[in-house]
Amino acid sequence: MSKKLAMDDLQQWMFVTVLHGATTTSNGFGRMGPVPTSKEDRSDNGNVLRIVAVEMPYFAVEYYAGDHRIIKQLDAREVVFGSISPEYVKALEPKFSDVEFIEQEDWVFEQEVEK
Repeated sequence: MSKKLAMDDLQQWMFVTVLHGATTTSNGFGRMGPVPTSKEDRSDNGNVLRIVAVEMPYFAVEYYAGDHRIIKQLDAREVVFGSISPEYVKALEPKFSDVEFIEQEDWVFEQEVEK
């Protein structure tokens, strides 16, 4: 099971997943007037993400959609990150299958490999 990571635990080159996405709040309209509704963005939940840059509280993460490398920004104040194992990374994201991993406590990092 993924361990919830605190904002201070997150570092460049870590592999993480999103446990809970950002929640957006909007006003709907009911019989009695405005009704606030909220919705969680679950689009990144369970995906393999690699942190490529950190500028607290923002994190640039990369992931692959088919052959396309996508970089997106996430706000750690709004998203709950979780740790993932090297086996999970390799099983779900073949683009990272040749990466050697450094495991430190429950965290997984990419290690530079000389070729």
